[in-house]
Amino acid sequence: MTRQGGRSGTIVLLALFLAGLSLRPQLLGIGPLLPLIQDDLDISHAVGGLLVTIPVFCMALSPLLAPIASEWLGLRRAVLFSLVLLALASLLRAVVPSVLEVLLASVVVGMGLGIAGALLPAAVKEYFNRQPAFATGIYSSGIQLGSAMSGAVAVPLAYLLGGWRGSLIAFSVFIALMAVAWLVLTPTDPVRTVGRLRPPRLPWRSGIVWTIVLLFALRSIIFQGLNAWLPAIYVEHGWSPTEAGALVALEVGIGFPTTLLVSRWADSRGTRRIFLVGGSLALVISTVGIWLLPDGGWAWAVILGMGMGTLFPITLTLPLDISTSAAEVAGATALVLGAGYLASASSPFLMGVMRDLAGSFQPVIMFSVLLGVASLIVSFLMAEMKIGDRPEPAPQA
Repeated sequence: MTRQGGRSGTIVLLALFLAGLSLRPQLLGIGPLLPLIQDDLDISHAVGGLLVTIPVFCMALSPLLAPIASEWLGLRRAVLFSLVLLALASLLRAVVPSVLEVLLASVVVGMGLGIAGALLPAAVKEYFNRQPAFATGIYSSGIQLGSAMSGAVAVPLAYLLGGWRGSLIAFSVFIALMAVAWLVLTPTDPVRTVGRLRPPRLPWRSGIVWTIVLLFALRSIIFQGLNAWLPAIYVEHGWSPTEAGALVALEVGIGFPTTLLVSRWADSRGTRRIFLVGGSLALVISTVGIWLLPDGGWAWAVILGMGMGTLFPITLTLPLDISTSAAEVAGATALVLGAGYLASASSPFLMGVMRDLAGSFQPVIMFSVLLGVASLIVSFLMAEMKIGDRPEPAPQA
């Protein structure tokens, strides 16, 4: 099943899960805190959206640095470096006084997120080549659970620790602990001679990769935008900040078991089609529900979480399906993450601008519906192209 046998393989899976757990608190925890941050720093919705947009934009660029960091430091230490960088940048963002300094610290937050996120698929290809969807699902479920936890506790922590800054400091400490766990649980990299450091070779001319990029981008635009503004949408609808923040926690929390189940089932099915179409259909249903029947917020959060939890691990697995080596995985993943996050980076900012111009979130919700429909169309296209089909199901452990 893996290059790591038995107990050591399980330990590597645990390390992947914990690394994933640390990758979203400083990104997804911002959404529920935005109303508090806006009041404290006296900023507009557009500037508030930059707090999410800037890290995502940097996440789009930094995957190109991941293979260089891995070649220079080794995979284990490169992941550790990215987690430590993320923890320190997150702490800095929590303590600096001005809006400009908070935004500048967000740049480094995005770099840490992007480097770590691009290194984890390479670890999957290295150790879990015969069960890529399952191993990808392990760290993806960690990302989902970390997102859910941050969305659920961000506002209560702010009330407990004296404001939004206290909440972000707590997230920083948590990321630092996960970095220590990674160091303890992962095996030492083999001794290697560092050669010429080169960025990954990107498959610019691959239509299959660009189709995966498009699907990943559409999902990410909805995910980044709605997770940033869904609490504010429902606060405007009359919900309390705690209830509205819990919507994001529920949405991402549902994604956690969904990701685990889908990832396990996907390897045995031998095809990704049903998951691509089903996940995109869930995005359409949930965004239409938020638009036309907003009082059903809890139900729409569940369906949205199921859609996100299905598409996230499958789109991250597709570069592994179409690649034959870790180097090819690095190139395809860098292009998918880089171009996908670059396309979605401006989503929270643009949705904030829409809200400022329209005076309500209705255009934001309608835009999300259109993105969901586009995702469904691309999923049908990918099914026709047989993207994600595998020659035969992987053997079960």
